[in-house]
Amino acid sequence: MELSSNDPPIGDENLMGTFMAACHEDTSSWSSEHLSFHLLKVLLGTVPICHFLKKGTVVYVSSPSTS
Repeated sequence: MELSSNDPPIGDENLMGTFMAACHEDTSSWSSEHLSFHLLKVLLGTVPICHFLKKGTVVYVSSPSTS
């Protein structure tokens, strides 16, 4: 995702740069008290939780088991 100075501000900030969206598709194993559920007003395991990562952020992703 690219944001430039021509894009409308997001919240209180005018962000510019390259971002990656990361979505957690299955949140059923998370704590029901996780801050994301309270901020988004959703229930545990009902919807994906997504957020943005700025360019250069290191992400560790596990690969599916092949056994």
